[in-house]
Amino acid sequence: MERVGGISGWVYNNSEESDLIQNIVKRILAELTNSPVVVASYVVGLDFRLEELVELLDVRQNGLQVLGLRGLGGIGKTTLAKALYNKLARHFQCRSFLSSVRENFKSRQNGPEFLQKKIVGDLSSHKVPPTFSDAKSYVLEMKRILKQNRVLLVLDDIDDAGQLKELAGSREWYSEGSRIVITTRDAAVLPTDFVDKIYEVKSLGKSESLKLFSHHAFRRENPTGAFLNLSKEIVSCTGGLPLALEVFGSLLYGKRIVEEWQDALEKLKQIRGPELQGALKISYDALDVQERSIFLDIACLFLNLEMNREDVIDALRGSYFGVETAVTTLVSRSLIKFIDSEQLWMHDQIRDMGRQIIVEENLSDVYGRSRIWNPADVLGLFQDGKGTRDIQGIVLDLEKKNFPRDKKARAIAWQQLCQTPNFTSAITYFREIYKEHHHRYATKDGEVILNSTSFESMVNLRLLQFSNVKLEGRLKRLPAQLKWLQWRKCSLRSLPSDFFPRELAVLDLSESKIERIWGWKWCWHAQQVILMYIIVWLVSRFSYFG
Repeated sequence: MERVGGISGWVYNNSEESDLIQNIVKRILAELTNSPVVVASYVVGLDFRLEELVELLDVRQNGLQVLGLRGLGGIGKTTLAKALYNKLARHFQCRSFLSSVRENFKSRQNGPEFLQKKIVGDLSSHKVPPTFSDAKSYVLEMKRILKQNRVLLVLDDIDDAGQLKELAGSREWYSEGSRIVITTRDAAVLPTDFVDKIYEVKSLGKSESLKLFSHHAFRRENPTGAFLNLSKEIVSCTGGLPLALEVFGSLLYGKRIVEEWQDALEKLKQIRGPELQGALKISYDALDVQERSIFLDIACLFLNLEMNREDVIDALRGSYFGVETAVTTLVSRSLIKFIDSEQLWMHDQIRDMGRQIIVEENLSDVYGRSRIWNPADVLGLFQDGKGTRDIQGIVLDLEKKNFPRDKKARAIAWQQLCQTPNFTSAITYFREIYKEHHHRYATKDGEVILNSTSFESMVNLRLLQFSNVKLEGRLKRLPAQLKWLQWRKCSLRSLPSDFFPRELAVLDLSESKIERIWGWKWCWHAQQVILMYIIVWLVSRFSYFG
């Protein structure tokens, strides 16, 4: 109350009411933009670490400061980086937070250019950020903005020095007073000629771990009764990793039979060492068969499609009953989250655990797995015609972007890989292979051409996502079991009359050129998101009841 009494306000005058309201609104909006990224709703042990980092970066000092946050996966580096970003945001007019750099580099067709474009958009003073036709222009614009402005830049989850070079450049790019924060699991990717200090993010202490676990298991700060000692044993097995504490605590929430806790503890003890993936898989194993399948659909197919809760439920409703309940269970177990206006989000460690489960379905043959999400694997599938009855879901999300072709590029990349075998040279080589796949099928408009005959053997395909893809051949070859089809940027003007999958529940033709469907005049704008429930599918489902 003493602090509140010392806060100055605005002088109210009846003749200036509109101006006063305008000033208050402007002030509130300014304060809201100073906390631009969402941090976990419940955190433990953050304040002390945050104070240390703020002191290390000391925004009052001139000169460039580059700080690396290093720690194990699931230890809370991203949460700490977000909290630090929010704490420092008000000191910088130009700022940018890049999430999941590693994943964007690997999963996006033009990962580096996508992230460079985001940096330019975040830091630009223009209401409509400038756009360029090539990556070199984005780099030049980045250098111009960074040199002219005092910036705050956070790069989350860097796992290779090459990524840092493409996104952050060199110290000469920056103006005095700028601050850069980099999170990584490997300190070796932080070059000493660029990074000033490295902060080791340590696991939580015993009391902090117990408090976090108790919050998720009991919704209170400390366990009581017979569960106190069991909780302490479980906490000691998790190694103080916040992600493991959250997931395992969420697994035990609502369970009040001591034997259930003892069983979970025994399973956790069987995992030797700080094997986070194993601890997370215990929560996966506790799901029922349908919940496991839905979890794998999300982990492998949906994460990069910018879906919200409603989109996820719509996409899965044709394949399962009680989807809403299953999704709620996954949220309550902390396996998935919906953040920032209900956008789907999953921790990369949980995602990797799910994808590893699919890889282990068939270690030697990618086409013998139930879900395929890697673009090179999908293109190879259609090139070789190796579709199988095992495949249930495919995602091929290609941006409309032509690669610069260089017939010698693959040979040069292979030579570099042989001479200097490291992660960067390997990624460069596989990127050139991917370009060859793309160009083999690409039209002059950048579309990728695939032959529909490959679908004939995929009799169990349920979920299919295309973007900027043109199918050659008859569409009726698409499997009859198909439940969800998202075909963004479809170049067809109409769908042929022989294409009518009888079990299709959702047809999404976002940003397409479709004007007619099965001879009917299309009445929605082609650039809007189109979700059409097929009435015939519903009729066929309920026809049994007469």
